[in-house]
Amino acid sequence: MSPRERVLVALSHKEPDRVPVDLGATHNSSIHIDAYSKLKQYLGIQEEGEVSFVDIIQQAVTPGEKILEILEVDTRIISAKSPKNWKLTIHEEEDSYWFIDEWGVKWKKPKHGYYFDMVEHPLENATIKDLDDYSWP
Repeated sequence: MSPRERVLVALSHKEPDRVPVDLGATHNSSIHIDAYSKLKQYLGIQEEGEVSFVDIIQQAVTPGEKILEILEVDTRIISAKSPKNWKLTIHEEEDSYWFIDEWGVKWKKPKHGYYFDMVEHPLENATIKDLDDYSWP
């Protein structure tokens, strides 16, 4: 049974040849970068290129194809791209990292922390005029 057939059979409330496996096809089924790094090390996998984040705030990554094949994962992620006029730039300070997302929200993470926290929002004290003037992504 192909992965596609397996998932479709399961979604039809029928019994596939085995339970479909998902890792990283959604924000909620992904893996934290620290756990992913340890998994790659355990499996002896050296992936080329940069890690792709499915959710930078949660530090959730999109697992590489080698990992997905080894674990016989049936699903793959499909996602929209960020606006063309925005690029993720992570800034480093003495004790933290921070970035401003495509909505103008500032996120910050302690250097030894696990997740980014929202620290500033451009519409925090917005008026109706501010909403009218806001540059939406």
